Amino acid sequence: MTLGIHEVEDPGQDVQEAIVLPLRANNLRRMPRLNGAAERAWCLTNDAGDIVGGLWAKKRLDWVYIDFLVVPKEARGKGIGADLVARAEAWARASGATGAWLLTFGFQARGFYEKLGYMCVTTFEGASADADEYILRKQFG
Repeated sequence: MTLGIHEVEDPGQDVQEAIVLPLRANNLRRMPRLNGAAERAWCLTNDAGDIVGGLWAKKRLDWVYIDFLVVPKEARGKGIGADLVARAEAWARASGATGAWLLTFGFQARGFYEKLGYMCVTTFEGASADADEYILRKQFG
């Protein structure tokens, strides 16, 4: 078989799926529990019913990854973010997760997560010229 290399600028979901499909198939053969991934979202809506923020989480294997947490600026400091994280953690515990983890930049919410019991497990210094990136986790019970 002869392989060629083709660069794709701004690849879409179809290109990602084509690249990842053989990897996923191999991983599932070797570790069938990977097939049990689940996602959950808790949406913040305004008076018109539009989604203006929320939390998106993914459970894979024994951990939940908090992928996105967005609270509109005017609503911050009122416990909404903590409530969203608590809901994600409750879902994680109910689904048998060992803990939750996330990535955050230095200009984002590291201190917020640490107040909720998350600890920094590693720092990616120089992730960007603008900020370091941190991986935080919270192990349950």
